[in-house]
Amino acid sequence: MTTLLLHNATVIDGTGADPKPRTSVLVENGLIQMVGPADNTPLPTSGRVIELDGHTLMPGLTDAHVHFGQVGINAVANRSPEDNLTTYALDVVENMELALQEGFTTVRDAAGLDPAFAFAVERGLINGPRILPAGSPLSQTGGHGDQRGRYESAVPESVPGILAAPEICDSPDAVRAAARRQLRLGATQIKVMGSGGVMLQHYSPYKVAENFNVLASLAPGRVDLGIG
Repeated sequence: MTTLLLHNATVIDGTGADPKPRTSVLVENGLIQMVGPADNTPLPTSGRVIELDGHTLMPGLTDAHVHFGQVGINAVANRSPEDNLTTYALDVVENMELALQEGFTTVRDAAGLDPAFAFAVERGLINGPRILPAGSPLSQTGGHGDQRGRYESAVPESVPGILAAPEICDSPDAVRAAARRQLRLGATQIKVMGSGGVMLQHYSPYKVAENFNVLASLAPGRVDLGIG
């Protein structure tokens, strides 16, 4: 059995109650077993004790909208000719580590991050919060997720396991196929960019998809996709 005592902290328990000064938290095998006054908490004979006098202890934070993977070659703007997959992966890992150091233990990545990074965290290969990834966003040509310049024709391609570039979908079948690809790669939700966006000067955020049936085509497939 592994024992960890977080000793003599000011505890904010997340219930809305006032902070509790001089409080200790006993953790055994990764589970909280006791929260109580530090003065009445005996120090364990084995295991680890972390003295937290003058520090605040609270549950991990959750961020429901991050984009760890929209950097470097996968950024919306300010890309450099020097960007490459190696520096991209390093930047993504740095973003994940920074989030964990800031106290975020769970995040929902709202598109642009390949689910392989989430799996690497689960396996303990890299440090980061638990990630619920969306993978590549789905967008129509000229939509919020279409990151091409006005006169560019080539659609950026994903690199499965590393890079999740936007999926451009202009028909119900294309939407269904793209959604299934993302779920197969490990996405926990599908990000649909169904309108114009503030990132694109030539496509107004007030313009929505011409045919809502294209986006609505996801709904009948929920059971087939195993997410209903």
